[in-house]
Amino acid sequence: MTTSIIIGEGSYGKILYNKNKPDIVSKLHYLSSHEEETGCDEVFQHEFKAHKRLYSQLESYKNKQFIIPQPIDYRQEPGACVYNMEKMEYPRLKLFKSIIRPDRLDCFAKTNIEVHPPPYLLFSATAEDCENGKVKLTDIDQVEYWNRLFYILHKCSALAETMIVHFFKLTIDTKVVLQDTEFLLCEKNKKLCIGMLDFNQVSDFDSRLQMASKRVPNYSTEYDIANTYLFLSGIDTGSILTDRNTKWKFLPTPHILPFTFFTTMEKIIAKTPFVKPIFEMICSTIYKNEIDQIEWHGIFDKIMVWHEILVYGALDTDLFQRLNISYTSFDTKVANGLVSKYSYFAHEKLFGDMPSKFEEYYILTSADDQNYLERMKQKQKIGVISENMLDPVAQYDIVFQRLFIIKCLTQVGIENVNIKKFEKLLQKNVSFVRLINFLQNKPKHKTQKNKKISVSNTKRNKGDSSD
Repeated sequence: MTTSIIIGEGSYGKILYNKNKPDIVSKLHYLSSHEEETGCDEVFQHEFKAHKRLYSQLESYKNKQFIIPQPIDYRQEPGACVYNMEKMEYPRLKLFKSIIRPDRLDCFAKTNIEVHPPPYLLFSATAEDCENGKVKLTDIDQVEYWNRLFYILHKCSALAETMIVHFFKLTIDTKVVLQDTEFLLCEKNKKLCIGMLDFNQVSDFDSRLQMASKRVPNYSTEYDIANTYLFLSGIDTGSILTDRNTKWKFLPTPHILPFTFFTTMEKIIAKTPFVKPIFEMICSTIYKNEIDQIEWHGIFDKIMVWHEILVYGALDTDLFQRLNISYTSFDTKVANGLVSKYSYFAHEKLFGDMPSKFEEYYILTSADDQNYLERMKQKQKIGVISENMLDPVAQYDIVFQRLFIIKCLTQVGIENVNIKKFEKLLQKNVSFVRLINFLQNKPKHKTQKNKKISVSNTKRNKGDSSD
């Protein structure tokens, strides 16, 4: 291995590249004294088998936008184990230009792409500055930061969806937990794609169950997969089955890329109902983690009972009766007008088709029915499966509206907000946009001129209407 160049290094060992074998990289692990006795099998056999299993499964999908490097072989050398695999290609600058912001391109231009590993692709990472070797959400071109609350992808949505879909497909079809895998932006057949590698912590469902049976109360495979998804999106849930290193923010989350997350999950759940409880755990865990940080419960209590919820495309009134929900029926025109007022996670291009798709809309009227987790559990219990991709958006948008208000208040700082005025807005049931507008553009002195500016800004928010 003396002719090889080190192109990566970590706790596992080193990644080596040999110019005489340009299509291969080697994973080198130096043996400890114990490993010298047991040999390479104990070190790499498990990872190699998991790698081959996942590679074979992915090959059956015949998907060109997601790849796993082909595993080649592993062997023992004096004092080390060597694990060989196909080399994933660093994207050419031409391909980077198709998705990366022009002002960030310099960060990804390499003078020698042969020896540079592809960059990590982090759909839940945001930062003001670019970072060599990592493509973050904020490096991508045409990413809209809506009201400083969440992001909308106008490019790369297909890549983000591909990442989510293959996380679940490979997990379920191979019956493994993808612990500590990594996702890269790479090139294949002259096109951008997502690559996945690093399988040394991947283990099958039965092994995870056996490992967790005495350590994790109420363990379930769904729980494990949800925690793994959150870990791979940069969120430490405290589960003893996952690492504490959460710098790898690969997978899209509902509070950062809600439209991408919800619409993709809706497609997955329609084909694979097994994913439904995982979906709920992901959302509820993120929400709980955020809420646990709140210390000023007076405002929080008011936010939790704020506003009615618009439900799109309800199948029939019997659904509400089975869920013990009070409701008032609205005609299509009235309800369609409320879409822009209450929904902030449905993409605007979907609004135009709604009147023709759905005949009836309903408004939930009882404050007691606004706990989204309880409502979701009831809905699962009676076996209701949503039939359109706006449904999960409608179920969760109010919850995340509350969440973002709390986050915005936290960021602004309580000392910078007139709490009494904010409470009055809550009591008046003003729109979500009005509340956010108040937090972002609160005038220092209440004047008629400033008041008009605030209303004007509200009206300019696309997809929204002021009260």
